[in-house]
Amino acid sequence: MKIIYTCAYSDIASGGDSRVAWELARYMAKNKELEVWMICAGQKFNISRDSVEPSLMVQMVSSTDVAEGVNIFTPTPFMTKRIYEILDQLDPDIIHAHNYDPLAFAIQGWALAKHKPFIYTGHVSASQIYALQNLKLGRAIEKLISISLKEYTRIFYNNCTRIICLNTSARDDFSKFMKKNTNLEIIPNGYVFNKTNEDHIKLEDCKEYNLIFPGYINKNKNQKFLIEMLKYLHTDKIVNLYLAGKFMFPKFEKEILELVRTLPKNRKVHLLGYIEHEKILDMYKQSHYLVSASLIEVQSLTVIESLASGTPVIALRNATASELIRNNYNGEILPQNCSPQKFAKILEKYLNKKEESYEKLSSNSKKSIDFLDYSNVSKAHLKLYNSIC
Repeated sequence: MKIIYTCAYSDIASGGDSRVAWELARYMAKNKELEVWMICAGQKFNISRDSVEPSLMVQMVSSTDVAEGVNIFTPTPFMTKRIYEILDQLDPDIIHAHNYDPLAFAIQGWALAKHKPFIYTGHVSASQIYALQNLKLGRAIEKLISISLKEYTRIFYNNCTRIICLNTSARDDFSKFMKKNTNLEIIPNGYVFNKTNEDHIKLEDCKEYNLIFPGYINKNKNQKFLIEMLKYLHTDKIVNLYLAGKFMFPKFEKEILELVRTLPKNRKVHLLGYIEHEKILDMYKQSHYLVSASLIEVQSLTVIESLASGTPVIALRNATASELIRNNYNGEILPQNCSPQKFAKILEKYLNKKEESYEKLSSNSKKSIDFLDYSNVSKAHLKLYNSIC
């Protein structure tokens, strides 16, 4: 079987969609019974072997613009013709896209013309496009295609042979948005586990509590709630909240900075900006809890990575929390209408756990996402591919 994956990023970038796209392609390429290609936009047309997994072939196509790290392919008649010629030569059995960018749209057009299966994994919520998609990127696509992003995605989704939804919540959302549910399939994102015997940070008798939440700093991620919550924690210890991520809007940055100034001296908010992924993975192991007040998540890699590191999660309810967190097992889920005071009260309970109980939480966190190992997730993808080829 020959599989083509397509991604808006020429390698793993800050977004979870790029990480999953490249990790899945690299894992599948190790299967000697498959021929796997990645088509992505970059500086110019060229073919090369992937630098991480040499069995994966990479077809780069020329882009004309970059918006927030995404290479924007312009589907002019000439450029579309070149894409079609490449696809004619490769003649894939199946195409699997991880973005709805113009490159994926052009490749979908070829798949429709040639009656080839075209699969899309929905990394963003169908009904909350602008809540989850960077506005600059959305406007760049709208300018290019001259229709609204909502109408563009509706056309794109309806022309997919299958849409992979990451959980039941995402499937229900796609079904409502598209007004049908006939081509929807649930397969979660995979995760590359780096299982080590490293000890997690100790909780009992620690001098400072460390909390972490990585991600773009914006209203949807709701970091203001977490900062406000710090005021209501009853402890004489220093509480550190590490926020790793870029501000999306200057106005929101100003609001955050003003709120930080109102905190007691033993409440410290560390605004770290963009942090390399490997460093964030190390930070999880030095954090006692991941705290999340995020309002919309499809399947948050932040939560998955935290659990994989043995760091329990205290979160407001969203699709990811509902799927992965079990109260008193690997963390706690709180209602979305929960107040900062109530969140602080629950967090206090977890900060005051005995070491034995905390170690159990940490161990359960790791166990709770074993099912996301690519050895399991890849089988689900292959089963889907075989069923529609």
